[in-house]
Amino acid sequence: AFKSQVRMAYLHTLLTLLTRGRVGLLQEELGLLLYHIADVDMPSFFHECLPQFVGDGGADSLRCWTGQVDEPTFVKELGYFLIDFRVGHARQ
Repeated sequence: AFKSQVRMAYLHTLLTLLTRGRVGLLQEELGLLLYHIADVDMPSFFHECLPQFVGDGGADSLRCWTGQVDEPTFVKELGYFLIDFRVGHARQ
């Protein structure tokens, strides 16, 4: 039930917190939490959750994700995604 019902809501909440940029000192911890929740089913994170989160107008911000699932690469690419996403929204 967690994987199919609750997980996406948690992922979207964490992505919202991270993309708004108001988490300061907690950004690293939230990024790691996002990784561990996404790690339950990485394919659905990359192919369902992220596209749904960014919508049609944010597809460019998804280019930084290579699909690598190791923690250090995921966290690094999350940082790139957050920058791209914020820049994209600032232009709109």
